[in-house]
Amino acid sequence: MSNSTGQTASTRLGEIDVLRGLAALAVVVFHFTGHLHRYMTDFPFDFQLGHYGVQMFFVISGFFIFMTVEKCRNAREFLALRFSRLYPVYWATLAAWMAYEVLIAHQHPWLRAYFWNATMLQAFVGEGDIDIVFWSLAVEMTFYGLMALLMVTGAIRHAVAVTVLWLFVANLWPLVIDVPAVQFPVIKTLAGVLVYAPYFVGGMVFHLLRKSAWKTPMPGLGVLALCVLTAWNTGGTEIGVVAAVVFVLMGLALSGKLRLLVAAPTLWLGAISYSLYLVHRNVGYVALFKLHALGVDSRISFFIVLAGVLALASAFTFWIERPSLRYLRLWQSRRQALRSANQSTTLAS
Repeated sequence: MSNSTGQTASTRLGEIDVLRGLAALAVVVFHFTGHLHRYMTDFPFDFQLGHYGVQMFFVISGFFIFMTVEKCRNAREFLALRFSRLYPVYWATLAAWMAYEVLIAHQHPWLRAYFWNATMLQAFVGEGDIDIVFWSLAVEMTFYGLMALLMVTGAIRHAVAVTVLWLFVANLWPLVIDVPAVQFPVIKTLAGVLVYAPYFVGGMVFHLLRKSAWKTPMPGLGVLALCVLTAWNTGGTEIGVVAAVVFVLMGLALSGKLRLLVAAPTLWLGAISYSLYLVHRNVGYVALFKLHALGVDSRISFFIVLAGVLALASAFTFWIERPSLRYLRLWQSRRQALRSANQSTTLAS
């Protein structure tokens, strides 16, 4: 691959990072405007469409996770990479919120919930989320588990057949959603990977299209159309439109049509998107209430708190997420090298 081609490919992945950052910002604005509009009636608007940023997260997750799976030698390596990416800044978020509750709010922390939240498995055992935005992490965890299972069984080699079967099962889920036997927390949580199947599958298909897995793009476009139909069938017309829109945006990004969006501020927003998603809601709501109590105009409060959570997310990203990610992956690579050396010694003897 020539340098210019490599730069183009890198730019297109940069466009996807920009989409991720804009999706995170949309969720933040959705939460803040909804909160202000609900409790501080002088605020002029409520950005309800912002909550669909999560659907964009899932499409991007399907794209990058499938790319990661193809690069990993086994499921253990894949899960270790996901652990190093997700947990450190998540734990920092939980620790910071507990510190606020104890040291500033003088509250007794919900220790049982903190314990289960620290595992990121709280939804599977019916325990509450410390922050409501954590709900999507359970869906992500289920997706990672499914991908690991596909790796272990070798079914990942038949990705197209797997995605079509996945969408077929997703279309059946609304028929059994009210059956008492599926009301257990673990089953309802696992079903998240069916509810949001069109987005994960769509992301996987975009990766296959990007690497030219088909002689023509028609099979991939056909699966994307099936994703939209599944979203419409399981969620209604509005959800079907949302799926179509996020797929169009993803396609534009991968074809280089959103290059004008790639700039230092938008790339920074993409870089901090995970931390921003984790830290914004609880902190933001408290700050908005305190500013309101001080008599600050709600429109001014919105921008103050938005700037504050962006700064906090930047600190979490560059002081916690990035360093811990480097350390854990270096530690993992050293362990793998040591394991390989031990295996070579054993074979030689």
